[in-house]
Amino acid sequence: MRLGILVLTMALLTGCGSGSDDRGTTLQPPAPTAESIVDRVFGDDQVQNALLTVADLPTGWSVKPRESRAPRDDSDEYAECSEFAAALIEYDDLSHGGVDFTAPSGATVNQGVLSVTEPKARSFLADFATAVTKCPKMTGTTRGGHSITMYLTALSFPKLADETFALRMSTTASTQTITMDLVMVRRAGVITGVVQTTIGTVDTTTTEDIARRALAKVEKTLI
Repeated sequence: MRLGILVLTMALLTGCGSGSDDRGTTLQPPAPTAESIVDRVFGDDQVQNALLTVADLPTGWSVKPRESRAPRDDSDEYAECSEFAAALIEYDDLSHGGVDFTAPSGATVNQGVLSVTEPKARSFLADFATAVTKCPKMTGTTRGGHSITMYLTALSFPKLADETFALRMSTTASTQTITMDLVMVRRAGVITGVVQTTIGTVDTTTTEDIARRALAKVEKTLI
């Protein structure tokens, strides 16, 4: 199971363990939508068309080809964190799409879009937020077999659309610190996710810029 937004954020991890209480999100109370689209769900082709392209981005960006990897069974990877495992399972069959970019700085930016009914989208964000707070410290191994520990902390971020969830993740691998910004934005039943990954300090202004561009594309294409 390495799907959509969650594959972007947790691809390095194979488990989670207990940790400190240093964590946080910016999940906001839902605001009423402008139109009645509570039960509207978009298919995979529609979701794919709502993803960003290089034409939607500033000069210097490029598409990063997605690696082709054989599927693997992740069913017992999150046994120490049942809430996180449940959130992954919940996401398994939802309509979703994803694309990866490389920024001029060399950072990787991933975007994902999923579409469900509005109540389901609210429930998913709430469940994911709960799962993350249960595992502020995650331990696991990379595909290369190296042990890593990832820490999740609060990320200050503006509220976009109906709900916004944001956090920062960091880990040290081979003496280098890898940092990720994760933002999920809900508009009705559509959740747009943006993850920026870089070595060292991440530029959150770039994360916000791409999140706003991604939301604008979703609203123009789907909503």
